[in-house]
Amino acid sequence: MTFVQVIDYETRRFDEMNALIDRWAEQSSGRRTATHTMIGQDREARNHYVDMVEFPSYEEAMKNSHLPETDRMFQEMVALCEGMPKFMNLDVVRDEHLNKQLARRVFEEAAMGGNMGVLDECFATNYIDHDVSKAESTVIGRDAMRSDMETWRAAFDMTFEPQAMLAEGDMVTTVWNWRGTHK
Repeated sequence: MTFVQVIDYETRRFDEMNALIDRWAEQSSGRRTATHTMIGQDREARNHYVDMVEFPSYEEAMKNSHLPETDRMFQEMVALCEGMPKFMNLDVVRDEHLNKQLARRVFEEAAMGGNMGVLDECFATNYIDHDVSKAESTVIGRDAMRSDMETWRAAFDMTFEPQAMLAEGDMVTTVWNWRGTHK
């Protein structure tokens, strides 16, 4: 089960804290078990920060905690903080990738279900489609996607089977299988 450690602290020396985190990442490279980190700064209290560190499991987090580099980093972190940092240890019980859900809706509701109105909900007006199977491999705008999808649906009874999805920021890449019977 994915595990997240939340570290809540205050510091007026964030530049030094940031450099400390970079040094720890470099020194623990190849041994650390953290898979993702994110730092947030409180908009109302500019010296208040929250670090979120993701691990594959609690056990992997504990391996990370026992690294000598992690112990040194903790000691230096405390010296940079105003007061003792607070730690929360969380088992992740729900993890949603909302942009992946939007991509799935396109396949299920529009491509296979025929509801083209979904495209207006799921695609930005400046959507960029990269399709190496077409002569014009890059098309901009959801109207081009709507036209393509209506053409496919008119020609085939089809199914789309997403095999893998990768999401980062507002981009989603999907590897899929398409099966169809020509009408």
